[in-house]
Amino acid sequence: MSKNKQIKDIDLLTQSSKIDNVMKIVDPYTIFVINNSIDKISYKQLADEYPSLKDIILHEKKISPNNNIVYSNSRCQVTINKRIGIDKHQDIFSSLWKQFLEYHLSNIFISNLIKTLEINQNEIKDKKLDIEITVGYNLPVCYDYIPFVEDISDDILCYGWFLMRNDSDTSKGGNLELNYSSYDNSNQMITKKITTIPYQKNCFIVINNTIKQKYDSISFSFTKRQISINTHKYLTFKLKKIKENNQ
Repeated sequence: MSKNKQIKDIDLLTQSSKIDNVMKIVDPYTIFVINNSIDKISYKQLADEYPSLKDIILHEKKISPNNNIVYSNSRCQVTINKRIGIDKHQDIFSSLWKQFLEYHLSNIFISNLIKTLEINQNEIKDKKLDIEITVGYNLPVCYDYIPFVEDISDDILCYGWFLMRNDSDTSKGGNLELNYSSYDNSNQMITKKITTIPYQKNCFIVINNTIKQKYDSISFSFTKRQISINTHKYLTFKLKKIKENNQ
């Protein structure tokens, strides 16, 4: 069993205060793009020990035998949250991965996330919070159409992506596009692209899901990745308010 890493070597927010490593956008919502977000040696080990697509498929089939999780332009993933932990997923994660996931499910990481993104305390007052992490792959697109755009729902305080591109991956596509939708003076919904972050390695993107007006919305999509031997590999992080009937 490998020796535990120091938290600073695997904490995705360690570099968030270093100007040279961070791109920050504050309008119309807060976006942090943290390059080289964790220690290079730790990152390489995590990348080398990333669960294979086959392992994730077999693992998810064992948990949900009737779930067809493999089809074009879908995401094949394992989902872990703070309340359940990683116990039922022990068989597909290495020791370092378990340490990495357990830390990013912790109250310490949640507190640092809230502080870094300057989340309004009124948003979380008297609320129970949960953090959900997915580890998986976006599967290649087998036919030509516009990628699915996902709106970020109101119960999610922040949304993050940890990009883990393989050095050998020469495929095109997989870039993260962040959008903002609002109504104009004629009451028409207008969607604007705020930024595009290239698919790369060791990069953590996290946003504060705060909107200016009640009916505005934040959405994201990934650019298409055509058929290739390379899948699109990354983690997602969602800090969520737990609804009353789930408490």
